[in-house]
Amino acid sequence: MGTSVKQLQLWTAVAAFMRHVGSVRKNNMTGTKKVIIIEERDFKIQWRALRRIQCYLLVMGTKNDKNHKKEKAQLDQCIKLKKKDISTKHLDINYKRIPPKPNCPKDPMCPCSKFYTNSYYKVGPKSRCVKNLVKKYTCPACKGKKKR
Repeated sequence: MGTSVKQLQLWTAVAAFMRHVGSVRKNNMTGTKKVIIIEERDFKIQWRALRRIQCYLLVMGTKNDKNHKKEKAQLDQCIKLKKKDISTKHLDINYKRIPPKPNCPKDPMCPCSKFYTNSYYKVGPKSRCVKNLVKKYTCPACKGKKKR
């Protein structure tokens, strides 16, 4: 079994690129999570402010009575409003762990498979096969796996 030198270089470059993509993906997800945590905190602050504003608007909307007891009661209720009294559960984000890098299935046209060598080297001049063949090659994706 074998493959051409160019194919070997290509598969080595692809394997290196995929390792790089995996590390970049994880770094991007970690950085994005930090930004989202800050935004979540800010949204909760804004939500509590909105609820307080709505409470004060209720004071203005209360019908006037001569003693202003209803307005005073509503205003006291707004002043007593604490952080724990305003629910922000609907704004909570469930941060799952970063999923592991997926294992890609072996491509049947992998350069170290018999299917590839039989298909690729069957057509064309015989000198091409002899000159460009690397014997007993196993690509990085197939190392440690059974050969087909």
